[in-house]
Amino acid sequence: MSNPHPALSFSEQDPLPYLRPEEQYHISPSTKYLLHISSWLGQNADDLATRKFLPKLKDHILARIFGKEYDGDEEAFTRDQRNALHFVNDRIYRHKSIRINYTSYDCHRAQDSLNPHTHVDIMVLVHEDECPNQDGLAPHPYWYACIIHWKHFSISLLKTF
Repeated sequence: MSNPHPALSFSEQDPLPYLRPEEQYHISPSTKYLLHISSWLGQNADDLATRKFLPKLKDHILARIFGKEYDGDEEAFTRDQRNALHFVNDRIYRHKSIRINYTSYDCHRAQDSLNPHTHVDIMVLVHEDECPNQDGLAPHPYWYACIIHWKHFSISLLKTF
C-alpha cells in the first residue's frame, strides 16, 4: 500500500470514465489500490472506527442483496448469514472519486463527482419514514455526511437464505 491515508492522493492515477445518464453512479473498476481486509483490521484494531466494522459492513451488504432499502438503521443478520458472505481474495479496493447523477432542487438532471479532497461534505434527504424526535418535532429534512474515502469490493455469497 503506497498511501496509508484512507483517501488516495492527487498524484495517484484512478481514471473515472463517462457516466451514462440512466446510471445512478459510477466508480472506477480499477483494482490497483488495494487493502487486505484482515491485515487492515489488524493494523487498526485500536481504532474505534473499526470496532464491529466487518459485521456492520456485511449487514449492510446483505441488506442490499436482499433488497432491503436503507432507512438509517441496518438489519442485524445472523452469524451464519454473515459467514456466507465472502470478500473475494480478502480485498477492498480504494478509489479517488465517484461520479453521480441526481435530480437538483429545481428538478433538473445533474451530475457531479465527489472525492475526499474537494467535495467532502454532502447532504441527502432523510428517509421518509423518519419519526418525530423526542420533543415531538419533525426531524431535520437532511442527513449530513463527510466523505472519508471511496471503496469497492467483489463478494461471493456461499448460500442463499
